[in-house]
This record gives sequence, structure tokens and C-alpha cells, in this order.
Amino acid sequence: MADFTSLEDLEAAVGAQRIAQLFDEDGDGVADDDLVERFVDQADQWVRMFLESKGMSRAQLDLPLVQANPALRSAATSIALGFRGESKAEWLNADGEGPYEKLRRDAKEMLGMLVKGQLRLIDAGAKSNLTGRLTAPDPTFIIAPSGSNPKGAGGF
Repeated sequence: MADFTSLEDLEAAVGAQRIAQLFDEDGDGVADDDLVERFVDQADQWVRMFLESKGMSRAQLDLPLVQANPALRSAATSIALGFRGESKAEWLNADGEGPYEKLRRDAKEMLGMLVKGQLRLIDAGAKSNLTGRLTAPDPTFIIAPSGSNPKGAGGF
């Protein structure tokens, strides 16, 4: 299964202290590994289903270049934070939204942009297989052909 985010990504996004606050259910001041894993897996599954619904194959999603893509990892991290923030009733605002709801909405928009090609999902790298013709063949122009001179009076 794809691994689009991790505890390290979560901590890099909002800090280790905030992650401990979000994911500590037993009161020891440390994020609970099983809780982190549950929300990371939930975000990974959501991202996978979204991208598959837009036409990406499972094989493409498992490519290391895709899983390491910074924009994709950032989106998955924001979605995991949004899911967890939404699950903590004491952190919800008057509209019933968690503290990371805007991040989650922005992440969904970013994923949409990735799918539409507005952002690059996979970097081609230095040794890409991009090829093309650099020069066109020389054109031949026939100027004023006639019966006695079928090649014309002049040319380029």
C-alpha cells in the first residue's frame, strides 16, 4: 500500500508538541503510535481512492517518485491532520469544524490540481526519455515552373 505520509511528516507540518497533543489519548504526553497509524492510514487510503478515481493506477501510486512527491505528501499530511482534528470534539469550532479543516480543504484542492496537471506529480529528472526532432528537413520551394523548365526559374 502507498505510504503518502508519516509521523515525521506530521511533526514537520505542525511540530512534535502539537502532534503529541493531537494524538495522545493515554495522557503520557507522547503521541500514541496506534492512533497516529490509524489516521495516517486513513489519509493514505483517502488519497489513494481519490487519485484512483481520477485515473491513476495502483502501480503508478506505488512508484517511489510518486510517494516521495512533496506536494502529494503535504496534501496527505494535511488530510491526516484534518481527520484527527475533526475527531476531537473539544477542538471543534462553532461551525463543527476542526482546527485543521482549512488545511484539509486546501489539500483536496491541491490533489485536484495535481490530477489536472496544473502541478507536476512526477518530476522527469535529468535522464528522462523526452525526445524530439530538433531541426526540420530543408524545404524545397519551386518558383515559377514552366513546360520548358519544370524545376522553375529559381529556388531557395
